[in-house]
Amino acid sequence: MAVFGRNTSLGKTIGELAARPILEANVSPLIVDVGARNGMFLLPCAYSAMATLVGFEPNPDEYRKLAKGETDMHFWATQNDLDIPKFREERYFDCAVWDRECSQTLYITQGPGACTLMGPTLPLMKNTYFLYPWGDHRRRQSVYDVHTRVVEEREIRCKPLDALFGADEKIDFLKVDVEGGELKVFNGAQALLERGQILFIQAEFQAFPYYQDHAVFGDQHAFLAKHGMRLIDLNLEHSRYRRGDADIPDDCGRLPLFSGDAWFMIDPDRNDLSPLDRQRLALVLLAFGFNSLALSLLIEAGLLAEVELTAICKAMASSPDKTRKRRLLDAWNRIPVAAYEVFTKLISRLRLRA
Repeated sequence: MAVFGRNTSLGKTIGELAARPILEANVSPLIVDVGARNGMFLLPCAYSAMATLVGFEPNPDEYRKLAKGETDMHFWATQNDLDIPKFREERYFDCAVWDRECSQTLYITQGPGACTLMGPTLPLMKNTYFLYPWGDHRRRQSVYDVHTRVVEEREIRCKPLDALFGADEKIDFLKVDVEGGELKVFNGAQALLERGQILFIQAEFQAFPYYQDHAVFGDQHAFLAKHGMRLIDLNLEHSRYRRGDADIPDDCGRLPLFSGDAWFMIDPDRNDLSPLDRQRLALVLLAFGFNSLALSLLIEAGLLAEVELTAICKAMASSPDKTRKRRLLDAWNRIPVAAYEVFTKLISRLRLRA
């Protein structure tokens, strides 16, 4: 659980205390979003407010929506009364990020989130299905038909990250979501990685190759580990898939992994990080809920007073969000949901036996 906005005994939040030395050094954390179609909603609003966001989106239609603040995610957040993060500064570019400066074909797909530089997907994708809700029913639809079928091709400009950011710039958080081209992006950032200029990465990965030349998770992990990054966690909560026409209820077996996100940080035990870099890395780790890891870096950085570290430790260890009574009430309220899930699983198995 992220504790970024949790209050401390000093009258400031954990995030405010951790950010103080960074802001006093006149540093604005730099967020780089490669594949920025929906906008940046991954960070607490308090972190976003002090950060500079640079986004890259080559799809012309999606770039226009992004520049106007009218993305699909902005619309969904507005409809659901959710906070829309506001950054200290935002800059968007309509070029693609790649392993070199060149012109490439952008394959615009049926689903705007599947646009890619990797080419058309292989025929095997026509045998791969997600489940989509339609009214009160659930219907299987091919990933190819809904997402990856190419509907248009355009020539676009491509640039590597090494050419876009100078030797004096530090990227606090790099998000890469480019539909199979993530390793190409990292290959174009080797100088930044070797100089320790990227502190934290979130990268989408695919579990199996479905382009002609398609790196998968192991390729990303090996490359980034070689360049001084440490894998710290995986998000496997993406949609799972079915292969072929086999049709049994979801809860009667495990569905295979289609994709996920991997989180990497610059390895503090294999890189010579300055105190301020450790502080900046700790701040973004706090934003993503890696609390004990962040605390170890705050202590090593030595930029906070002892009273501030003590206040952060106590606030992290407390549970102000729920009293014991509240936790018991929440557990009681979950009982009907759990009972319903058990009941539906039982019914599904009985139907199969019948």
